Amino acid sequence: MVLSLSFTDVHAASSKVWLTSYNTPTTVSMGHSYSIKGWIKASKKIYSVEIGIANADTEQWEYKYTKYKINSKSFNIKKADLTLKFGNLSPGTYYYRIHVKLKGEKYVNVLNKKFTVVDQTASTVDLTAADNTGISLSGANAPDTYTVGKEFKPKGTVSSTSKIKKVEVGIVFSATNKWTDYKYTANVNTYNFDLSKTASTLKFDKIPAGAYRYRMYAHTEDGIKIVFNKSFTVRASNKPQQAVNWAVNIANDNSFSYGKKPETSRLGCYFCGTNQKRKPKGYEKTYVCLTFLGAAYAHGAKDPEILKACQNCKMVMYSNNDNFSKFSCWMKIGSCKELAIGDLLPGDVIVDWSAGNNNGHVWMFVGGDKFVDAEGIADCWGANSIAVRSGAARKLAAEGRDSSLNYVMRYIH
Repeated sequence: MVLSLSFTDVHAASSKVWLTSYNTPTTVSMGHSYSIKGWIKASKKIYSVEIGIANADTEQWEYKYTKYKINSKSFNIKKADLTLKFGNLSPGTYYYRIHVKLKGEKYVNVLNKKFTVVDQTASTVDLTAADNTGISLSGANAPDTYTVGKEFKPKGTVSSTSKIKKVEVGIVFSATNKWTDYKYTANVNTYNFDLSKTASTLKFDKIPAGAYRYRMYAHTEDGIKIVFNKSFTVRASNKPQQAVNWAVNIANDNSFSYGKKPETSRLGCYFCGTNQKRKPKGYEKTYVCLTFLGAAYAHGAKDPEILKACQNCKMVMYSNNDNFSKFSCWMKIGSCKELAIGDLLPGDVIVDWSAGNNNGHVWMFVGGDKFVDAEGIADCWGANSIAVRSGAARKLAAEGRDSSLNYVMRYIH
């Protein structure tokens, strides 16, 4: 199959670009992968390509592969396959897009194919009763309700009357129907699969409190089948609530404030004693949003990792995912645009960096429609207040619209 485009819908191109031996999605079942292939060909050297999935409603990229300095008249689309995670898309309408930049020219739109992701999973599927003909389970277990941090080791055997070519087994967020980081995928080419092989990948003890599904797809010679889709719940420890209680108590103490002076020492913590060492008398009980919520988990929840950071004036709630990854007690549960207020638990931390990686705000969900934070005047470290406020749902929704840099972190110990 060959497609030639005139590019009149985007830019005029002086050189022809076309696609060969390529495929495009039309309908993708939620949670199922889709592999792209094909070649980009051009009559002159290609400088760069953008291959990705864009949301049809927002026109924002969901996943995008970019390659520069190609310096060739052809490019293998397959190189972008691992970046485009079709299996993580929520139900909705999307575009599969390919943009190409030739030497000395502007980007042109080579492909803009609309496709849909549909939810074909049952709302509940009993692990003990396979819902697909030809699939059976023996000796299988499943998680139920447990407290965060508890281990669960999958076991059992999946058998099929037709050869199983590939398996996908993992933990899915109930709220978004997206895979968590804990997913086992393998090509097996056999009639039986031992679920215990997934145990080292599916770290049930590492996921934070919330609602999930334990899910498996078997790609057989007869098609893709749902083997199980079992709901389970992870209960929170009492530490997030302890952090909430501590933060609310500070908010009710008018002697604490969102501090400005001296600005060079704003990272200190009153309870660690670093404020007393670094700030002049009268400014020891000042916080900014970063250090306030860090102190809540250091002194309210008494987390040893966060306490150590707090004692050394390290900002735990900082402006990028990399900082959170340094602490084993935190996990990103989703972007603000993906989550509603009903998906949050007390103690969840919302990170808002809508103005860039070093300018933003963090706040803590208290419950109901309340949140607590140390709030300053926009675009400066000026003093304002530490308080419990209303409008958490509105605030979460607003941040979800503003930036892909906004996300929610959950304490998982």
